[in-house]
Amino acid sequence: MRQAMVAAERTQSMTAEEFFAFASLPENRDRRLELEDGEIVEMALVRNVNGVICGWVIFFVNAIVIENDLGYVTTPDTGYRIGLKTVRQPDVGFISKSRGQVEQSRVSGRARSGGRGGVAE
Repeated sequence: MRQAMVAAERTQSMTAEEFFAFASLPENRDRRLELEDGEIVEMALVRNVNGVICGWVIFFVNAIVIENDLGYVTTPDTGYRIGLKTVRQPDVGFISKSRGQVEQSRVSGRARSGGRGGVAE
């Protein structure tokens, strides 16, 4: 669920690269942030039941992905760049080996995807 914009911290539109730098600042490490059309959005914390369901989905999807060498399953702390000014953190993500790559962010050390795959929210 999306919460109010983090307007006090940034009032102008931001690119995905600027967002990754902002999200990796020490004061933002424990926050769930997304970028929607250049605006920062703080995501609600995951409730216990949602975390359990997410864990099961990751477990079962990952079993299929590993068995068939399909690619990579990602957790909710992975940012997916969707265009120049949008970054999402889905509950479960998938990056196909044939269509994408996983890169280590130079800025934050967090994994992020530039490739195509599937997501579940």
